[in-house]
Amino acid sequence: METNTNIIPQTEDVNTTFVEFFKTHKVEIPTIQRDYVQGSDLQKKKRNEFIDSLYDSLRFNEKPCELDFIYGTQNKDSFIPLDGQQRLTTLFLLHWYLLLKLNLIAPEESAKIREDISWNKMQFKYKTRRSSDAFCEKIINYFPDKIDSRISQKIILQSWFSDDWILDPTVSAMLDMIDALDDKFQKLKEPNPDVKQVLDNLLRTKSVTFDLLDMGKYKLNDSLYVKMNARGKQLTEFENWKAKFIRFLEIQYEKKLYKEAEDNRKRDYNSIKRYFT
Repeated sequence: METNTNIIPQTEDVNTTFVEFFKTHKVEIPTIQRDYVQGSDLQKKKRNEFIDSLYDSLRFNEKPCELDFIYGTQNKDSFIPLDGQQRLTTLFLLHWYLLLKLNLIAPEESAKIREDISWNKMQFKYKTRRSSDAFCEKIINYFPDKIDSRISQKIILQSWFSDDWILDPTVSAMLDMIDALDDKFQKLKEPNPDVKQVLDNLLRTKSVTFDLLDMGKYKLNDSLYVKMNARGKQLTEFENWKAKFIRFLEIQYEKKLYKEAEDNRKRDYNSIKRYFT
């Protein structure tokens, strides 16, 4: 494989939000991608840690939750993610869930927000399985005005929900994620107005962002595709620890500069976190 020497410039898709991204991109998860697993109860520990990070950023205005790069290619009017499928799906479900929560308190306000962000025109397609695609197509416009049980159970009991869908790992994991989000955000209930503020933070601030890289646009070669595709593998215990430790350095030593000099090392690390990474 050739070495890629293309320089990737800064674009309008750096530090973007899901809604900003969704306004100009239709998402199409390709057939070659694995099922959605980030929301599954089988990944409960990692899933809940991710939800905690999202919650802290949105509810308590803590540090922005930056989700790094989403890699993929543009195919006509659809964006095909190569790496980032799991995060995009979780963000899709988070937006839907908070819009649902607001709909239970203020349906007219929820409908107005959905119109403002063109939610009903958004498309989030899963080509991995027909059942996954059908579920996304149905749930994107499902906003009941009353929930008297677990949200997943309410969905399963709908006439449009096929009994076979529960056997789809992606659909099952999506239902698990929805309930997990509800467990974390359950205090945002009437008459508590926090759901409005949390949703506003999600839609109108940079509380949760990612960087988008269109690999086809910059003619990135297959060597990067191979490297990025390897990221679909399960992370090792060390890799999980490393991510947590980097986050710890960022929080604990945010304002402390790295000033030590080493032979054959650059001096422009700026921070302890940057030096470690």
